[in-house]
Amino acid sequence: MPLTLYRWLLVAKLAAVLVYAGGALASLLSSSREERRRAVHRVASPALLVVWLSGYGLAQARGVSLGELWLLAGLCGSFVSVAALIVGLHVPRRAVAGAVALAALGLVLVSMVFRPTWQALR
Repeated sequence: MPLTLYRWLLVAKLAAVLVYAGGALASLLSSSREERRRAVHRVASPALLVVWLSGYGLAQARGVSLGELWLLAGLCGSFVSVAALIVGLHVPRRAVAGAVALAALGLVLVSMVFRPTWQALR
């Protein structure tokens, strides 16, 4: 994969992460259920799909196994985060769902920065 394509994937992933964070914050701070639903389903969820696809492209470009611990932790954490946002649409105490979403995003951030591997666990 050419270096320029790799850099475009990095830019796409960064933009998608920022859009996802904006959608997540909008869903947590909005007062009406319809605004929260729109923020989750029309902003955060599609942005997360772009994050996953661009992350897949970056992993393929670097030759990184998709079974690496840090990639699996990031994928699972982001899935839990969006699932918590969706649950937050349907429960009266959405603060709990918001806390779960933020904690899951913290897991994603830690896994992407420190990149723990299965070998490091041995």
